[in-house]
Amino acid sequence: MPRASLAGVTQIEFGALLDAIPEAVIVADHTSEIVYANTAVEGLLGWSPSELVGSSLHSIQPDRMHDAHDRGFRRYVSTGTKTLFDGPIHLPARRRDGTERDVELSLAEVADADGTPLVVGVLRGATEQVDLERHIAILRYLKATTAAHTRLWTKVDPSVVLQTLTDVLVDDFDAALARTWIHDPETNTLRLQTSGGITTRIKGSTREVIDIATSPAKVAVVAREREPFIRVGLGGNPAFDQEFVARERIVSVIALPLVAGDQLLGAMVGFFRHAIPDEVAETIGHLAALAAATINDARLVAQEREAREEADRARGHFELLARVSERLVSSLSAEVSAQSLVDTVVPDFADWCIVDLVTDGPSLRAIASRHADPRVADHIAELRATYPPAEDEEPPHPIHRAISEGETVWESVEDGDLAARARDPRHLELLRAVGIGSHVVVPLVGRGAVMGAISFVRSASRPPFETDDVATAEDITRRAALAIDNAQLYRSAEQAVALRDRFLAVASHELRTPLSVVRGHWELLGRRLAAEGSDPDTQRQQLEASVRRLGQGIDQLQRLVEDLLDADRLRGQAVDLKPTELDMTMVVRETIEDLHDPAMRDRVRTILPDEPVDGVWDRARLAQVIGNLIGNALKYSPDDGNVEVEVTTREDVVRIRVTDSGIGIAAEQLDAIFEPFTRAPNAAAQHYPGLGLGLAVSREIVMTMGGRMWAESPGEGRGSTFTIELPRRPAAAAEAERAAP
Repeated sequence: MPRASLAGVTQIEFGALLDAIPEAVIVADHTSEIVYANTAVEGLLGWSPSELVGSSLHSIQPDRMHDAHDRGFRRYVSTGTKTLFDGPIHLPARRRDGTERDVELSLAEVADADGTPLVVGVLRGATEQVDLERHIAILRYLKATTAAHTRLWTKVDPSVVLQTLTDVLVDDFDAALARTWIHDPETNTLRLQTSGGITTRIKGSTREVIDIATSPAKVAVVAREREPFIRVGLGGNPAFDQEFVARERIVSVIALPLVAGDQLLGAMVGFFRHAIPDEVAETIGHLAALAAATINDARLVAQEREAREEADRARGHFELLARVSERLVSSLSAEVSAQSLVDTVVPDFADWCIVDLVTDGPSLRAIASRHADPRVADHIAELRATYPPAEDEEPPHPIHRAISEGETVWESVEDGDLAARARDPRHLELLRAVGIGSHVVVPLVGRGAVMGAISFVRSASRPPFETDDVATAEDITRRAALAIDNAQLYRSAEQAVALRDRFLAVASHELRTPLSVVRGHWELLGRRLAAEGSDPDTQRQQLEASVRRLGQGIDQLQRLVEDLLDADRLRGQAVDLKPTELDMTMVVRETIEDLHDPAMRDRVRTILPDEPVDGVWDRARLAQVIGNLIGNALKYSPDDGNVEVEVTTREDVVRIRVTDSGIGIAAEQLDAIFEPFTRAPNAAAQHYPGLGLGLAVSREIVMTMGGRMWAESPGEGRGSTFTIELPRRPAAAAEAERAAP
């Protein structure tokens, strides 16, 4: 039997000695070429010595081990490091028929006669021992798998399930690195959820998000094809980071899709520093299947929980609407209905709720408000009194946005938003004290017109409003709008009846006075004309006085009749305005000059622009309104009290303000005084004459000209200010001017 030549006289004796021992002996040089094999090799691996001598050590190695062997052998030759020389190692060897056999290998280094180093390997069969060790390992893995089953089945959170799977692979299956991904069906990507072993890094990892459709990564291929991937020996595989494989001495990998039915739920990867026996790979596959089933169950449980929560929310929604509807119909008062509403929604639905109605002036009128914390009531009162929502705020106030746009405003509010809205430090302090984390402002719409808005507010400590909450707020507001509109219609009907009665009472009283004057002086005039012997001069003076009083009575009757006619015409939109180009300051001056009493003219102070204030208005009607306001201001002021008339402009709007120092108006009467035949109680109590038509007629004229009019007063006895705002050009005229070019 041919053998490699061993230099020296002891060659044959040494070869005979090696043939005599039962263990297989193979000697290789530093090129990994076999230079000697004893006869026992054939019994162990089926190779004859002559077949092995001159061949590479790859001949007796499984293909998957070639790369690892080459790297280790090169390291040994170049550095002299004897990594595997310290004791026997177990590994698979390739038999001549291609099958594998587990062997125990012991290595030693010798030198031939020339001093050339050789590597001697002694191999003995280790199948029984390896099988025993394998069985022990498998039993350990099975025990770990059984424990993992219990741990996984008790989890109802996908992220917890995946973390448990990662921990089991690292702690119980000795994975050097284990990772799991969850599948996002909307983007068809894998998102890294857990990482254990060598690294726990997730955020910023190169594998944090993997596109299943395009990524060449092995985990993407596994997810795409839904087929497992198991490989022992990763050297040279471009799908894996070779620097990582070499540095961490990674021997094997298993990548599995996490699938339940036909649904891809995620993927997992485990890297190991040892080979993965088939039984272990199968066990890990069972774990992956269990994890997928548990994730699927967890998702089903989450969906069921979400469905229950949705049902609970829907039930709460309808129960709240039922309570609101019940409370709204309990009264025909808008204020009472609104207060019932806010009492119902606070604190279950919102921490703060306020109902605002639109007025003819620049401010809103809050008719109901409630906060969950009664201690905040004083802050709210100060907030609304000192810093009421203004139309010209920047950024625009949510309430005015909802009213002007007719759309719901839904926002989360940060402290920076409050700081941007605050007008001064105290304003910011109050906004923070009230507590605004999120709000929903819904316009109150009745018969096609916006009447106001309802604001629902939650504090920052409470979850913000969501889409379902917005729908609930809008449903509540629709019901409230109907109730408030009905209440206002009912109040209008009541007021119409009261107006009729008041008209009859006031008209009979006011008409009686001038009629009594006319009749008395008519009778007196008749008696004086019938008298004989009277002094002609005296008789003439008496006749002149009677005629003058008759004229005053007739003028008063004429004014009353004209006011009545104007009220009727304006209510029916029957007034035909005759707009012309005017100077507002000139109309104001002429109106003051038309005052008959010089003493009254002297009490009027004017603040007028130096330049003309031109616009298109009806001169007669404008003079009627301004004269009415100045006349009222003089009438209700003390005899020595002054009246101030101010004209200002802002863009295309002209504002006229008439301020007096008279009897003032209570806050709750500021809107009522513009109703026909309605007068402030203090005016009636002090017996000031009038039908209560002048302001109603004046406001109707202003509205017909496209403007608005309102009253302000610090309170009774503290004077009043009446404001008119008019556009310089009617809408139709302005549109025609814009279209002319």
